[in-house]
Amino acid sequence: MSQPPVSGVFRAVWPVVDTTYSRDELIAEAQLALAGLAAAADVIVTGPAAFDTTRTGSEVPGWEDWDGYVLVAEAPARARRTPDPVAPVDLPTYIDWVVVERALAAAAPRKLTKIEKKAAVADGIRRGMSYKELADLLKMGWVTVRDYAQADPAEWTVAA
Repeated sequence: MSQPPVSGVFRAVWPVVDTTYSRDELIAEAQLALAGLAAAADVIVTGPAAFDTTRTGSEVPGWEDWDGYVLVAEAPARARRTPDPVAPVDLPTYIDWVVVERALAAAAPRKLTKIEKKAAVADGIRRGMSYKELADLLKMGWVTVRDYAQADPAEWTVAA
């Protein structure tokens, strides 16, 4: 049986937050995430992706508010015919790391979920940010930031 024809192009965009990464390192990280992002968009990537790191956010639709560079991946794709036999993602506990990165760069495209705020706090602390800096950036009270920072990520829950 032959492969169904390519029906379009799947595009994924990441902000380049850490400019110390080389182009190859950025692409390597993006390649690891590409299949999962495509599955979340209900498409199947059918060929190799092309990567571009030379564009700024102002040149990419939907990223006009991002002042820095972005990594754009485009790959041939088709709509998924039937869902994979995989358990659905539990959306309240799903962490969109691109949104977390953009929030820590003061350019969040939307309000963060509670689990994303916890991830942002953990990542910000790892980067050496203070509770106050994180509280101001994430629009949270510093006591909440402190509590999130001291919590064990293995015990994170949506209700906590």
